[in-house]
Amino acid sequence: MIVFATVLTVVSRVTFEGVEEQYNMPMEHWSASMFIMQGAWVLIYSVPFSFIISLPFAFYFLGPKDDRG
Repeated sequence: MIVFATVLTVVSRVTFEGVEEQYNMPMEHWSASMFIMQGAWVLIYSVPFSFIISLPFAFYFLGPKDDRG
C-alpha cells in the first residue's frame, strides 16, 4: 500500500504538471473531462509501476529463509 501511494503521488504529479507545461494551460482552465482523462492515465500507469516496484520487496520479505541468518 505504501508503494502504491508513493507511485500514485509521483505519477500524478508528473502527469498533471507535464500537461500544464506542455500545453501552457493552468489547471484553472481545464475542463472536467481533462481531469478525468488525466486521472485515468494516472491509475493506468500507477498499477503496473506499483507491481513492478513491489516485486523485490515481495521476494525479500516472502522468500524462503535460510538457516544462516
